[in-house]
Amino acid sequence: MRASRDLDLIVIEKVMGWKYDPARTFAPSSNLISNWEMEEYILSEEKLARAYGEALAAILFPQGTDGVSPAEVATTYAHASLHFRCLAALRAVGAPVEGEAQTLASA
Repeated sequence: MRASRDLDLIVIEKVMGWKYDPARTFAPSSNLISNWEMEEYILSEEKLARAYGEALAAILFPQGTDGVSPAEVATTYAHASLHFRCLAALRAVGAPVEGEAQTLASA
């Protein structure tokens, strides 16, 4: 699933726990401010923050980080796409997205 309104709606429901409100302009897959709001929510809960970090690591480094310098790891995390961050948030709450494997392979 590419960054889209569909992905945003899943994040709104599964991660944020909100009901859809057409007046709310929350688009974490394409808007940095919305993505930061999502991450702030996730990082405010220790258990969820840990699961998010593990999910993001699995997405960014599917083969692990052996042989990868700490600077490369830090840079990769800092530059992770909004899309990957949304997918990690969904994984963290136990809500995998259909077609995620194909999306990651083509990214």
